[in-house]
Amino acid sequence: MSEYLSAAVPFPEPRNQDERSFWAHCAQKRLAFRRCTSCGHTQNPPLPLCPRCQSTDYEWINAPDHAELYTYTVVHHVIHGSVSESVPYIVAVVMFPELGGLRFVTNLVDVRHDEMVIGMRVSLVWEAFKDGVYLPRFAKGRVES
Repeated sequence: MSEYLSAAVPFPEPRNQDERSFWAHCAQKRLAFRRCTSCGHTQNPPLPLCPRCQSTDYEWINAPDHAELYTYTVVHHVIHGSVSESVPYIVAVVMFPELGGLRFVTNLVDVRHDEMVIGMRVSLVWEAFKDGVYLPRFAKGRVES
């Protein structure tokens, strides 16, 4: 897969151990989310405790390789100088039915704007970023390891 956004885009600064754990999984090409071991609720973003039962007991689970397009927007305006050469690009929210409808904000790649349909099946792909980190993206109709 070609680079979707410029390498000049700043990498998110993890603010806590939960966010660092998320990005450590991504460095291994694993899209993982926290699941409460008390009630089974899967959460995103990772939080210090379960929003359903307030438990602090959790495990990291891998997301499925496929999701559904929940919603999207096509960004045409430069919001940061680092994306000036990348517009238009697609910001998408994908939903994992197998994870209780968990939603994840990402980019949809390798799909024309007129091909996008809410509910369409999308596949996880990985984009190499900086310092051995990979960014989870989604594309129409393919799976990449």
